[in-house]
Amino acid sequence: MANTNNNKELQSRWLVGYCAPRTEKQVYDKLLKQGYTAYLPLAKSSRKWSDRIKIVEIPLFTSYIFVYLNNFE
Repeated sequence: MANTNNNKELQSRWLVGYCAPRTEKQVYDKLLKQGYTAYLPLAKSSRKWSDRIKIVEIPLFTSYIFVYLNNFE
């Protein structure tokens, strides 16, 4: 029975983190540098300025980032 409790304690799962708007990419980079497994879904969108049109990648879910952690972390 104690063995199953140890396995439960070290179970890994995806968690959702909330961050400030427009900081998702910076938070994602910091998590990767710290060694965490993170996921930031991006969507391509065209943005128009007065002199050009540019394709940019924006977060699919504003202010949210997904992190894969175990209970120990």
